[in-house]
Amino acid sequence: MSNDIYTEEIHIKRLKEMLKLNDIRNHCPATTGFDGGGRPDTLWRGSTIKEICDICRGFIGLKPVSGLLCPCHILGEEKAIELTIAKLKEIDNAKEI
Repeated sequence: MSNDIYTEEIHIKRLKEMLKLNDIRNHCPATTGFDGGGRPDTLWRGSTIKEICDICRGFIGLKPVSGLLCPCHILGEEKAIELTIAKLKEIDNAKEI
């Protein structure tokens, strides 16, 4: 368990770790073991679920919403994963410049 606040930097690091899995559908970068059914606020005691999900949504350009929190529920898993991978590539390419 961590008392850390979930940040975009942590989100990026955990996304990269999660992408090493064979199948990343039904996974969450903010939960223990990337468990898609887990609660991210149990790992990140310094952040609420809403704050954590806002970081994940904002990372791929989605605005805050009420109700459905996970980008996978809003866009569908395939589209959310596609946008996430594209954003990570954009960040990595920017570092090379």
